[in-house]
Amino acid sequence: MAGEAAVQRYLAGLLEFDAGRLVRIGRPQLDLRRTPLLAPSSRRTVLYAPTWEGDAEYNDY
Repeated sequence: MAGEAAVQRYLAGLLEFDAGRLVRIGRPQLDLRRTPLLAPSSRRTVLYAPTWEGDAEYNDY
């Protein structure tokens, strides 16, 4: 779990859920120094990674 808000979402949305089994890891989840894959550039990079696609008919591409 990332934090208390995530715990509350699970408790509100799942029946008979044992919150005692959750492991809280905090933020950021990936606090690692990474080696860049690309050379430095003045161009802006935008990562678009929606996580809600397909959960409702109006946004199921």
